[in-house]
Amino acid sequence: MEIKELSIHEKIGQMIILGINSNNITKEIKTFIQKYKIGGVILYKKNFNTYNQMVTMIKQLKDLNKTNKIPLFIAIDQEGGRVNRMPKEILNLPSAYLIAKKLGKDGVKKSARIIGKLLKHSGYNLNFAPVLDLKRFPDRHAIR
Repeated sequence: MEIKELSIHEKIGQMIILGINSNNITKEIKTFIQKYKIGGVILYKKNFNTYNQMVTMIKQLKDLNKTNKIPLFIAIDQEGGRVNRMPKEILNLPSAYLIAKKLGKDGVKKSARIIGKLLKHSGYNLNFAPVLDLKRFPDRHAIR
């Protein structure tokens, strides 16, 4: 499917990534996916309590989109450290900054691969984690 084959309404819908304010899929969310053909959904910790609930919600979202021409982005902002969107039973890795201080660039690469594999296995296909962060504060949170 090429973008030029989409209607103007489908093109506009593809520019929207919707946040969900509940832990279930509402009628409004179904409408946004099936009628307005939105580009994606971003999930946060508030949307599920367990890993199984998270995976179930992702499968339900993909099923709602199965008749649309473009696959749905299932997004998250999972960085590790204080920016952790995963359920409690998933081990939260430290922030890239702390890993870099202890293990260097190779440690950060390994951490990113672990997070990427976990997200892909869970059904996500878009992570809003940064590729570059700037240090703005002194080392008050550094591991010693």
